[in-house]
Amino acid sequence: MFGAMPGVIRTKVGYTGGAKANPTYRSLGDHTESVHIEYDPSRITYKHLLGIFWNNHDCSASHAPQYMSAIFYTNQEQLSVAQESMAEFQRQYSSKIRTKLIQLDRFYDAEGYHQKHILKRHPDLLRVLGLTESQLTASHIATRFNGYAGSNGKIKWLDEEEPSLLELGVSEDQLATLRDLAEP
Repeated sequence: MFGAMPGVIRTKVGYTGGAKANPTYRSLGDHTESVHIEYDPSRITYKHLLGIFWNNHDCSASHAPQYMSAIFYTNQEQLSVAQESMAEFQRQYSSKIRTKLIQLDRFYDAEGYHQKHILKRHPDLLRVLGLTESQLTASHIATRFNGYAGSNGKIKWLDEEEPSLLELGVSEDQLATLRDLAEP
């Protein structure tokens, strides 16, 4: 849901919050499945990203650590913004928020087959990138494509990116596919 947002550079899925070293999907221990978002704060704010978080999942559900609702912050400023955002959202939300605010210790990348899984459902878009699994995880353009493939981008954002996408070798047909997936 974050990949097509202007200002988001990279997203990757993984595990964090637990004590087990080197968790995997099949041996997660006490970690939580998470999304790591790299972003440009001059183009999108942490508060805006939190707004997307609050509005796109059920923060009132109680889950085991693997699926719990959590915000992993990296510094005191992020913690303060998360606390303010949570309080603001709670005023608008009828159920008790069960989201936990946890200091990020270490983020472990999920296995390659978990990365950019929505994009992988569109082999024609994936093919143009010509990336290995590890390159796919780290790629800015794969992050963008994954966001659009998940119908989370807007046509106006795609229009702004079109010249750079064409320079990268994206075809008109592939742009048309992204447009079909994007929101008006």
